[in-house]
Parts: sequence; C-alpha cells; structure tokens
Amino acid sequence: MPNNILYVVGTPIVYADTTDYSPTAARTLGTRTDQIDVTSLAAAAARQGAKVDLGATRAMLYDVRINFEIAADPTAGGSVGLYWSPSQSTTANVGNVGHCTGADAAYAAIAGYTLAELLTHLHFIGAAPVAVQNDGDGVQSAHVGVFSPTGRYGSPVIVNSCSQAFHGDAVEFAILLEPMIAQIQ
Repeated sequence: MPNNILYVVGTPIVYADTTDYSPTAARTLGTRTDQIDVTSLAAAAARQGAKVDLGATRAMLYDVRINFEIAADPTAGGSVGLYWSPSQSTTANVGNVGHCTGADAAYAAIAGYTLAELLTHLHFIGAAPVAVQNDGDGVQSAHVGVFSPTGRYGSPVIVNSCSQAFHGDAVEFAILLEPMIAQIQ
C-alpha cells in the first residue's frame, strides 16, 4: 500500500499591531503573535516586523496571506510587496540579512544602499496587487505566496508600492505565515 505525503497546518504566525489589530474584525487572519505596525505607511515606504523564532525544527514551507487597507483610492497598477529577512541569531539586531534590525521599525535606505538595493538582499515572498475600490478604505485580502525560510529566525518586510498611504489605523492589517508541515501517512 503506497504512502501519501500530506500537508498538515502548523501553528500560525500572525504579524499585526498590538495597539490596533482586532482578531474579531471581519477579515481577521487570527490572533496576533508578533509585532508590526504599518499605520499610515507612506507610498514607496517599507516597514519591518519583529524577529520571530520559527523553531529548531520547522516547516519547510509557509503559506503567506495578507490583509491591508489603503487610506485613499490608489491609481491602478500598484502593489504591496512582502519580503523575508532570514537570520541565524535570536538577538534582534544580529545576523539579519538586508540590514534589518529585527524589531518593528521603518525599513529605509542606509548609507551606501537605496531601499531598492536593500530589498535585493531579502527573500521575495510575493506581491499583492492593490485594487481600486472607489471607497478609499476597503480592506483587501490576498494570498502573497509560499516560501521556504533559510534560517531559524527572521522577520518580514512589507513595501507599499502603491500611490497612497496605508490607513491611519492598523485594525485589519495582518500578515499570516501558516506552516505547511509535510507528513507521511
């Protein structure tokens, strides 16, 4: 009798803001486990989340989804990009790829690097196209991609590549990293 390799969903990691996020909102991605605050994130700006420990033994793949809200209708063609900064160290500001701090903070150009150049050092997970909803503040939910983290620790970096800032609160914003654990059955 042949065995099947099936995926089992592990414990989700949910990045959101501790002061605003509501896990009971209409489009929740679950209970917040880690910190990122994208309140009013400007167009063409980026934000990094706190470093997380994925575990000494961890899923090989993570399914990634995002909820976000733009403050005003963007022009067509924009997107919200998501990157991952892997690290081999548990310490916030040590061993992070792309000059990430390992803390919830702005992610911007540094001496010698533009933001675009820094992003090339990170693992690109995917981008969610931004819809023009004609209401200026509709929550958008998107599947961003599936990725395989290369280190035990890491932190997300979100890039607002649309023409408008994010909403003035982060009630609905969240990033979901859902472990996809392969299991032989």
